[in-house]
Amino acid sequence: MRISAIFHLALPLLFAVLHVFALPVNVNQMNTVEVGVRNPRQRGGSRVPSRQERREITARYREAFDALLEARISEEIEARAGPRPLTRPPRRPMGPRPSPPLFPQGRPAMKLWANVAAAVARERPGYIPP
Repeated sequence: MRISAIFHLALPLLFAVLHVFALPVNVNQMNTVEVGVRNPRQRGGSRVPSRQERREITARYREAFDALLEARISEEIEARAGPRPLTRPPRRPMGPRPSPPLFPQGRPAMKLWANVAAAVARERPGYIPP
């Protein structure tokens, strides 16, 4: 394939990918992340959560964090324990059996190459294999 053909195929693809990443983004929406606002009334009049609501939110966050921490600890314990022994052999996937390799190792390979050599000898009587 010539280089020009590669450019004719690759460049439009590259531009398409770049245009997907450069989709119009509302910049105003990006800049209104409400992190540094001290007074919630500055955010357009949203109300301050009550003490009870704050406790519930904190409890939810704490539960989520504890669950995450627990999962992380159990992962580390599993990683230190090493791989689990397989209880049963893995099942063979359904469907047609995979074909044997093209050049199997061992005796069948010897037989295959003998067949190839015999075929070549039949086709070209004067040919000496390397």
